Amino acid sequence: MVRELKGFFYFLILVVAIVGLLKLMNLISGNLHKGYLGEFKSYEEVERVLNIKEIFRPAYLPQNMLWPPAHIFAQSSPYVTIISEYSDKDSGEIALLIIQTEGRAYYRRKELELVEVKEKTSYSINNVKGELEVGTCGDGSPCSRLSWQADRYRLVIALKAPPFELLRIAESISK
Repeated sequence: MVRELKGFFYFLILVVAIVGLLKLMNLISGNLHKGYLGEFKSYEEVERVLNIKEIFRPAYLPQNMLWPPAHIFAQSSPYVTIISEYSDKDSGEIALLIIQTEGRAYYRRKELELVEVKEKTSYSINNVKGELEVGTCGDGSPCSRLSWQADRYRLVIALKAPPFELLRIAESISK
């Protein structure tokens, strides 16, 4: 009986040690990767966790877009990047993409990729020169993309629609 209790006690110590070791490894892993690209539930969480104070957000969204964003991906290391994906109310598909980055990286979303550029032109957004591209997505539907430099950030907006709504969204974006 004493031998069985002794064996159970050793087993219990082993289990506690393993659980403690796993928790320690998880804590170390989380701290090593802090700041690298991850998914967040809100812009407020991005501000709090990554300590990013300048987040560009649209004040205007077309009626067919859902708020809040379906996905928010962000990182603060090696450079700040925030990627917001908005869903269409009817289809549930990602129909709007807003990218804010200090780097030159470009995030691609297959559904919003311009497979054919029909027109490319300069466009002024709040007195800042940008580049507007209009064309079609892979499924043949109209797509638009607008990119410009705002302070130290490069902003890119892609919308699965003609450019009229895209320009309204772009002009409403502020920190």
